[in-house]
Amino acid sequence: MNLLTKRNLARLIVYPLLLHFFGLVQLWHKNEHDHSLDRYIWGYELLAGKPIKSRVALVDSMFPLFAAPWSPKGSEVVGFCSPITLSDLKPEVRISRKYWESTSDAQQYLLLAHELGHCEFWLMHDNRMLSDGCPASLMNEYIPSAECAEAHFLDYAIEFAQKVRR
Repeated sequence: MNLLTKRNLARLIVYPLLLHFFGLVQLWHKNEHDHSLDRYIWGYELLAGKPIKSRVALVDSMFPLFAAPWSPKGSEVVGFCSPITLSDLKPEVRISRKYWESTSDAQQYLLLAHELGHCEFWLMHDNRMLSDGCPASLMNEYIPSAECAEAHFLDYAIEFAQKVRR
């Protein structure tokens, strides 16, 4: 079987470019790890019982070429997991600097835990809601409001610890 067919070569070239365009794989540019986030990373490592391999960066622009096509109208993407960067084959979490600097510590912790849940532990979104209108899981596609983060922070932290310890 010849692996170097035109179809396979097209897949090797076109698919990564499409993934890069839609922000799922960051091919050329890698952001520098932001060491101001290390205090969070150490906490996640203690919870998970293993080192976190993802690079974490605060960025000024989440999607420079376009708005994320999967985002509901009127919502803003504030965090994103790029499962691989071809420059060094490491996953990368990107967090909106504007959001990060304008939100509570609890929301920062939950956003970073959510994105690491994707990048490090392959957790998917869980969009169940509680009767009070708050997300039932920190893996909800929407970041909890400040009120929900404060009211359910311990529940979200316990849920994260249980999921990453599996």
